[in-house]
Amino acid sequence: MGNINPINNSGKELENELEQRLIQNGIPYTRSEEGPKADIDFIIHTKPKMYVECHNQNTKGSVDEKIPHKVFKYRSKHGMDTMYIVKGTYPLNSRIENHIELLESAFGMKVEIESLDSITNKILSNPIQNNKFF
Repeated sequence: MGNINPINNSGKELENELEQRLIQNGIPYTRSEEGPKADIDFIIHTKPKMYVECHNQNTKGSVDEKIPHKVFKYRSKHGMDTMYIVKGTYPLNSRIENHIELLESAFGMKVEIESLDSITNKILSNPIQNNKFF
């Protein structure tokens, strides 16, 4: 069909990099499938489970405007206490940060914005769940 949007491509690259780090460290996870059944990008099977969404915005644009809706959607679906957003190098717009704070307050949850390196360190600091499926 046409060219792949380079912004979508960079998002997939971030997801793939996180997945490689999980594999290299033997961390069990579930990765969302693409398309109409898409869900949060990763559920990391540590204690506690970690719910991770990747947004690789490295230039000015509107990609970050989707983050609050994803927080709402995935909190409604999974009921997590903490959601992690792994982002690129471009800082979030202050309006988006304010929107996330409003959702945190409404849901009684925490949304942590992380770099790829910082989320990797957080994942590695949690014990792996003992489960016969992993």
